[in-house]
Amino acid sequence: MGIFDFLRKKPQTNNRTIKISELNNFIIDMRKENQQKNIQLSGIIKNSVAKFINELEEKNNILRKVNINERKADPRAKFIIRENLYHYIDNLDKLIKQLEDIESENIVDLIKDLDSLFIDFEQKSRLNFEKATFMIGKELGDVNDSINNFVQNLKRLLDENKSFLDSIEVISSLELKLEELNEIEKLIQGIDQKKNENTNNINSKESNILSKELEIEKIKSSETYVKEVSLEAEIKIKNEELEKEIYELKNLINFKKLANVFHYDSKKMSTINEYKLNFTNAFQRNKLLSLIPLLNDANITDSHLSKKTNMIMQKEKEIEKLKKSFNKDDSNSLYDLNKIWAKLRSEKEQLMLENQKDNKRKEKIIGKKLEIIGEIKQLLLKIKVELEI
Repeated sequence: MGIFDFLRKKPQTNNRTIKISELNNFIIDMRKENQQKNIQLSGIIKNSVAKFINELEEKNNILRKVNINERKADPRAKFIIRENLYHYIDNLDKLIKQLEDIESENIVDLIKDLDSLFIDFEQKSRLNFEKATFMIGKELGDVNDSINNFVQNLKRLLDENKSFLDSIEVISSLELKLEELNEIEKLIQGIDQKKNENTNNINSKESNILSKELEIEKIKSSETYVKEVSLEAEIKIKNEELEKEIYELKNLINFKKLANVFHYDSKKMSTINEYKLNFTNAFQRNKLLSLIPLLNDANITDSHLSKKTNMIMQKEKEIEKLKKSFNKDDSNSLYDLNKIWAKLRSEKEQLMLENQKDNKRKEKIIGKKLEIIGEIKQLLLKIKVELEI
């Protein structure tokens, strides 16, 4: 049974209350108070150890004077008892030397050192004690009684100072928990600061978005933009009509017959295939100038062909004239504004998403904070202090 075993008791009823904000000052005060008590109690224990060492030396000297030869027993038994007595004396010498060498000033370290020494001595000397005690039981019993008396007196002393000893362990644990709590508070403050910055940025972007929306609506409702849209729609319609006219023109040409007539001439076939495969591009580039001679040579000209060609060219001129009068300043401005507006919306949504993630992260951290506060509360209960939350 170790010296510390008696400390494993339930905490008593609380008789003091502190707030979490007072915890740091409470720890500082307890540290100062415990420092003085540590000096006093360590001094008492060291004085007891010094007296105990003298007592053990006296008992050990008595053991050294024991004459095994005078005891009634067979030679083999005497030999075994003598060997075990010598080993016991040697272990007792080591214990005395180790007790003399203890230098711990901290009460907790001092008690742990003593506890370790007695446990080690008991383990190493128990067998020697058992084998030698039936012949020299009184002398060995006196040593054992001295050790037991010292340990029991030490336990009583520690029991009388249990609150102090508990507070040492509790204060050390509280300091660690307070450090964790402070780190968590820093994390929460960092999250709140970032969220505030994001919220300010969101508000700023919302203001800019509204401003851009007003500019967009102003342009859309302007007379010049309405004309631009109308003219753009007109150009689109005429382009669609032009495409249809060009398609109809292509259908007026018998490309199969042309190919049959000029299949032997690769140069002419190249011109025919150019129009056949991409008539619109070829027409816009050449206006049938390279194809009409071939149509004439093949005797497949059509009066509708010339008429349709002129009609298409006239429509192209009309479209070109419209394009020249088409001022896209408002449309370009609107495009730029919409691009800026979309960018602002995207940035705002990203900031809102960051705030949502930070809220979830903060919830987890607060949960950890409450867990630590609960642990602090349990620690304080051990020294009869209640935490006010």
